[in-house]
Amino acid sequence: MMNVLQRRHLERFCRKHGLDTAEIDSLISYDENKAHLQSLTCRSLEEILQDRQSREEEYMATHFLTFYVCCILEGAARIEHSAIALSNEFSIRAWTKDL
Repeated sequence: MMNVLQRRHLERFCRKHGLDTAEIDSLISYDENKAHLQSLTCRSLEEILQDRQSREEEYMATHFLTFYVCCILEGAARIEHSAIALSNEFSIRAWTKDL
């Protein structure tokens, strides 16, 4: 059984993470409730990595010029990973004319 303070803490946790407070079960302990609520909010490491990889691909696709300049400054001769493969012959003047 939980006391009132523990219940309030779990309700605050639910509000913070956008969960329904009906997920709180008054028949089980505070620790069991907390573990249950965390399981509803926490993502697995694999999901986090997939999300970051998809954001990285999106960034490279939309900001390929920034990526290209960073690679040139680091000494990379050719960019293989960007959505638009650019080489050292890339011309900013020609690229801006297409805009």
